[in-house]
Order: sequence, then structure tokens, then C-alpha cells
Amino acid sequence: MNEKQLRQDALEALNRHRCGWIQLGKVLVEVVSTDQWKDWGYEKFTEYCKQELGLTIMTAKEMMMAYEYIQKNQPSLLNNLLDNPYVPDYHTLATLSRAVEKGKIDDDRETTIRDALFDADKRVESTREAKDMLSESMKEDGEAIMDDIKKMTKSVKKRMKKLNQDIWNTSSFHNEIQETSDKLTDMVTSVEV
Repeated sequence: MNEKQLRQDALEALNRHRCGWIQLGKVLVEVVSTDQWKDWGYEKFTEYCKQELGLTIMTAKEMMMAYEYIQKNQPSLLNNLLDNPYVPDYHTLATLSRAVEKGKIDDDRETTIRDALFDADKRVESTREAKDMLSESMKEDGEAIMDDIKKMTKSVKKRMKKLNQDIWNTSSFHNEIQETSDKLTDMVTSVEV
């Protein structure tokens, strides 16, 4: 086999591999929409994915999300999967779908990225841009989560101080309990977030 043919064979094999996740995503969407996994003896969809398919729930959800994104935005791709010169990976498409869902990008930018994702000549650049969007989105989400953690920590500290005061003001507690309460209060109030 010549070098050019081998390179072409590798690209075609990669494309067939990528088409597999699209087909799996489609089936998983149907399994979820019909709750078939319950009929197969699983209490949770997560258990079905892990035990029967060997997939994490995150991977399954990303495949479904990516499939639904293609179904909505590139439906013609589903008719001729193997003829398409490039099928993006499910993680990148799920990233784009999440960014759109959360309002992190506008319609024009989404269209530019989507078009680039399905153009083999632009895929490296667009994949990097989609991943950068996810990173920025996660950073913003992480900051919001940290704000919530700080508020909850402050509330717990305040409650612990109040509980400690109540313990000390109640004479029926033994010294051991009061000392333990002091230690616990010190531990809780020393937490810095």
C-alpha cells in the first residue's frame, strides 16, 4: 500500500470511528426518551450506562447532547455520515451546545464555529475555540459556585458560634462537651475560602 493510500485509509477509519459515537448518541437519546433501561432491570440510567455499556454518565450525556446538536443544526450530516469528510468529536459539540444553552455565545459566533467544526480545513482552529469557550464558561460557573461556598461557609461559622454560646450558657452540659464545642468552633471558624 502506498503512503498516500495509507493516509487516506487512516482518515476514513477515523471518520467511521467518529460516526460510531453519533449512532450511539442517537440510540441513547431513544433509550432515555422511552425509559427502556427500566425495562432492562436498571434502576437508573447511570447504572445502565456504566454496567451494560461501560460508559460514564458524562460521556453518555455528551454523546446525546452532541447528537441532538447535530440533529438540530446539521441534520443533513445524519443522512450521509460516511461521506462527510470530517465529523467533529462529541466532546467539542457538547461543549458548543452547552455554551449556546447557557447564552455564552451569540448566534453569529455559534454559526461561525459550527460551520468551521464541519469543515475539515478549519477543524483544528474551531475545536480550539470551542474548548476555549468551555474553559471560560466553566471559569465563570466556578466563580459563581465559589461565591455560594463563601456565603455558606460564613453562615456555618455564624451558626457554629451561636451553638457554642448556647452550649456554654446551658449549665447541664459537662465540661467535656463545652471543650469539644470550643474546639469544633475554632476549627469551623478557622476555615478560609
